[in-house]
Amino acid sequence: MDADADDWEGRMIETFIKDLAAMLVKVALAVLFVLSGIQAASALITMRPPMPLPGGLTEGGAALWTAKPTRIDVSQQRYERLPARLPAAPPQDDYPIRMVGNGELLVLDNAQFRWRGTTYRLDGIAPLPRKAVCQSSSGKRTACGLHAFKALDNAMRGKAIACKPTGSAPGLVTCRTGNRDLASLLRPLNG
Repeated sequence: MDADADDWEGRMIETFIKDLAAMLVKVALAVLFVLSGIQAASALITMRPPMPLPGGLTEGGAALWTAKPTRIDVSQQRYERLPARLPAAPPQDDYPIRMVGNGELLVLDNAQFRWRGTTYRLDGIAPLPRKAVCQSSSGKRTACGLHAFKALDNAMRGKAIACKPTGSAPGLVTCRTGNRDLASLLRPLNG
């Protein structure tokens, strides 16, 4: 029984080696076939005569591209010359002061804020101290100063803000966030 098992193992190993050898020969032949095809294609390409230049690429019968540098006489050329185009001037920025409502921006009250050491005041908004208390016509007291301060703080926090000086007083500005004017947003709360 052992002889039959050994004989069977021997035949299996022999079959495996034959199959492996046949597969290696097939792979080698396939690689050889691909390489010879590439070589034949490159030989055909290199044997092709050079393509003639299209009619627009010659000037007076001479090729535009030469093997050695040649001097060009511009007065002999009949090409249309366009004037040099200057770059467009950058657009005038209506809101030159740009900031982001982050840690650098400190809201002082409902109309004033400080950014990079400069205090600005929104044009059209009357300053109201944070501790101001207002009384309604019905007699109800509210912390109107704190509410107005928080409204400006919320309108500016985390947003890109653009301001321009009004020119009527130092530090007096009109500001916008996006396309919205800050003073027009706050005026109903401060009135």
